[in-house]
Amino acid sequence: MSDTNKESMLHTLRVAFLVCLACSLVVAGAALGLKPAQIVNSQLNKQRSILSIAAEAPESTPNAEVQRLFKERIQARIVDLDEGQFSDAQDPATYDVAKALQDNALSRDLTAEEDIASIHRRERYATVYTVEEGGALKTLILPVRGYGLWSTLYGFIALKSDLQTIAGLGFYQQAETAGLGGEVDNPRWKALWPGKLAFNAAGEPDIHVIKGNVDASNPNAAHQVDGLAGATLTSKGVQHLLDFWLGPNGFGPFLNNLRQSAGQALPVAQAEQPAPAPQPEVQPEAPQEPAVQQPEAAPQPEAAPQAQPEAQPEAAQPEVPQEPAPQPEAAPQVQPEAVQPEAQPEAVQPEAQPEVVQPEAQPEVVQPEAQPEVAQPEAQPEAVQPEVQPEAAQPGTEEQPQPQQESEEI
Repeated sequence: MSDTNKESMLHTLRVAFLVCLACSLVVAGAALGLKPAQIVNSQLNKQRSILSIAAEAPESTPNAEVQRLFKERIQARIVDLDEGQFSDAQDPATYDVAKALQDNALSRDLTAEEDIASIHRRERYATVYTVEEGGALKTLILPVRGYGLWSTLYGFIALKSDLQTIAGLGFYQQAETAGLGGEVDNPRWKALWPGKLAFNAAGEPDIHVIKGNVDASNPNAAHQVDGLAGATLTSKGVQHLLDFWLGPNGFGPFLNNLRQSAGQALPVAQAEQPAPAPQPEVQPEAPQEPAVQQPEAAPQPEAAPQAQPEAQPEAAQPEVPQEPAPQPEAAPQVQPEAVQPEAQPEAVQPEAQPEVVQPEAQPEVVQPEAQPEVAQPEAQPEAVQPEVQPEAAQPGTEEQPQPQQESEEI
């Protein structure tokens, strides 16, 4: 009878329930027992990320060294994002952003136009970290977050004392696809960020994650970073979170106030000499140089007087018909050579004609066809026609009757 009960469905379910209960108790006990260690490890991971992004310690620094360096070099401060100022309303040691996002008094919903980073809510107070040297700001580390492809990316961006040059960027928590979007943690990709400019001369966010590689010859190369190969959506997520947190709904007002109040609670080293200031002075110089070069094209009208001398050899043409006397002697020799008008369209030969016996100038009388191009046919009928008609002009126009008369005389 007992064997039958062991093989029943009720007994099987009872055993499965007891096994699940025992496993859940073990897991819950482990989670509760390891929670303090998890919190410590999470804090160490965040501190290591801050030190690495601020270039204060490598990522391979031991835990004990991370805690020491963080305590010596990093200071945490609270910023009121609505006011754009440092605030003492919260204690940076105990302030929890996750809890603040669940409190309507400490956070607010974002509109669709504002929520370009897909974070839905934004806290009023944020914890920022500073590295000071000699009482002046050396590096400012800002927390950033935004949605990628599969998860929300949590990280930091560090700005140098000019509040424009990027000292580093990194993420300490993300769940993107390994080998694709997960390459945001690749040291080679993170090494592309230091030295880039996050803002333009007007103080607006101007850093772009482009598709492909940055062209070093591009004038905007200082504001561009290579995109992640095969991870377009993750790259866009990084772009959107930077635009949000560096813009007017994030730390934009705070950064503007910090630049203007360089001599107040937190002096900013060399904040009055931002890198983009000399850029607008250099850019207008480029258009001034072509403006000076353009007048060089003015001498082009000199080509007009150069074309005038071409009419001068035409003025010498009336001298050719003035010597018709030797024409009857060479007339029989010139007529078979009268085929030479074909050479006239090939090249202007008036200069070669005076060098040879001038009977060759008779076919040049046919040049009235080329003269309409120069619009000078009016000068030829006044002087050339009266002398040419009785002696040579009619043979030029009536070439067929001359051979008949010669044959009769022969």
